[in-house]
Amino acid sequence: MTEIINDKNAKYLEYTSDSVEFYPFNNNIFVCGTYEIEKGDTEYKERRKGKLYLFEIEQQQQQQQQQPQQIENENNENKLFKEIQNIDFNSGILDMKWNQNQDRILGVVMSKGELNLYQYDEEEKKLKLKSSTEISLSNDILSLSLDWNKSGDRLVCSFSDGNIGLFKVTNDYSQVTEEKRWKAHDYEAWICAFNYHDESILFSGGDDCKFKIWDLNVLDVDMPTPKITKRCDMGVTSIHCHPTIENLVAVGSYDECLRIWDLQSLKQPIITTDSLGGGIWRIKWHPFLKNKLVTACMGGGFHILSTDPENINDFSTLQIEQSYNAPHKSIAYGVDWSFNKNQIDKQFIGCCSFYDKCLSIWIP
Repeated sequence: MTEIINDKNAKYLEYTSDSVEFYPFNNNIFVCGTYEIEKGDTEYKERRKGKLYLFEIEQQQQQQQQQPQQIENENNENKLFKEIQNIDFNSGILDMKWNQNQDRILGVVMSKGELNLYQYDEEEKKLKLKSSTEISLSNDILSLSLDWNKSGDRLVCSFSDGNIGLFKVTNDYSQVTEEKRWKAHDYEAWICAFNYHDESILFSGGDDCKFKIWDLNVLDVDMPTPKITKRCDMGVTSIHCHPTIENLVAVGSYDECLRIWDLQSLKQPIITTDSLGGGIWRIKWHPFLKNKLVTACMGGGFHILSTDPENINDFSTLQIEQSYNAPHKSIAYGVDWSFNKNQIDKQFIGCCSFYDKCLSIWIP
């Protein structure tokens, strides 16, 4: 049963919110990315600004011991989570991902085309900039999404001109260099992702309604040919490779249906769900419970889906287990699980929605 939602579980941010990512090595630390389009006559891309927030979920016992007068920031009073840092940009944040190795690196793609890498200092509880690299080829091309390979030495990024770029990162994260770039989609490449079990395989999805699988070992960037192409009824917006089960990939689309693919049998999906109520902008497999995932479904809110408890390995039985919307009154864009490895800590899910600028913690 979902915990009752109240004002303690939600904050309203300065700008529209679109991305939430939990830190992989602490169940209580997470980031939220935002952007705003300012009014004016200058170029659309130039009018974006953004802010990156770092938050900490406070332990319940600490909250109970804390007296109201001890809280300096009125916005943090009696909240489940508190802001511990924010960083302003003259560019909007469109996607973020943590590197899954022990280097504590957060990758952030910005609307003006920058790729920023931050390292989280656990003692100071602060994000520190390691590098900022212009990865867009021109001023009118947006950087839309990114993903890390499992080794943590490469990033893949997608762009509004339909291109996909593969980038190499130095050991100290001070430099990012382009390895490959190719035309992957006819329109916006909304999403890109690594196969976490085979780093030579990439996935991409675009507004041309295509989900594509790329083999880097044979890729010719001058005549790029995907290994596999699958069509959806509308644009492909989200892709996430299962972290522990090989050959399993979740794909979301503006057509509101979630598809689970087995890479060893691509004739048809294992399952195509009924409509989840809105375009599926983000999908996140649970980091440890292999039969669960969570989705941010734009106009349809947030959903946890899971397989039949009697047969958790049968992904054809995937269905909605729980849904969540309040206090969100706008487009559900960002969602992520906390990393409660020991199963003793509470499971948190960060959720953010766009026009209402709402960020909340869902405790399923």
